[in-house]
Amino acid sequence: MPSCLFSCQDMVCLELYSCLLSPPSTFRGFRNLKYITIFYVTLSEAVVENLISCSPLLKR
Repeated sequence: MPSCLFSCQDMVCLELYSCLLSPPSTFRGFRNLKYITIFYVTLSEAVVENLISCSPLLKR
């Protein structure tokens, strides 16, 4: 996963398929993300918790 993805603060929709999600320690979520779809993605529970808690507009 390219690290530039984690600096896209205006992203509203994100679809991930068959990848490893490992954000940098400076990642603070996507402030405008409303929708995320994840299939066959390797990620830790801490990453999931951080992604959800730091993306306040997330609907699903």
